[in-house]
Amino acid sequence: MIRYLVAPMLLTSVLLSVPVRAGERHACALFSKAEIEQAAGSGLGEPRANDLPADNQISLSSCSWRGAAGAATRSLTVTLRIAPHPVPDTEPKVVEALKDGGASFVETRVAEQRALWSARATPLGLNGELHVFKDGGAVYLMIAVMGTGDDQALQTRAKTLAALALTRAGP
Repeated sequence: MIRYLVAPMLLTSVLLSVPVRAGERHACALFSKAEIEQAAGSGLGEPRANDLPADNQISLSSCSWRGAAGAATRSLTVTLRIAPHPVPDTEPKVVEALKDGGASFVETRVAEQRALWSARATPLGLNGELHVFKDGGAVYLMIAVMGTGDDQALQTRAKTLAALALTRAGP
């Protein structure tokens, strides 16, 4: 089973800490198959959409792709949360979850937005997570990628997709 650095904790403490509305600006609709495969550096399977419990406050969706064993990208998950208002505790909760999970991280930027990058080696390859915060946390994007190559290669894959997602997800 593939485990991301802190995804289970983040889904409960960050993403689900506010109500959600499913089906709006879905993570799977942000990219074409060609864009996903180009950024991933390898072929990927069909997307698997995940909608999370909903009400009328925000939209929350996730989309996952799998690659072949030994591929540049073995798995890729994009999680998108869009709220109608800033959610200022998003970034502090992500930082807390990363620290609680024992992960180290670096600050970076994607399309002029503040972001955090965390990666670690596992027996199956390198696991990385890019967390991007826009409009005071109203838009929160997490890209989790597992694959081959070095930290910089994995980070570049995630940042390429994040830049596309931010332009398409809207305010």
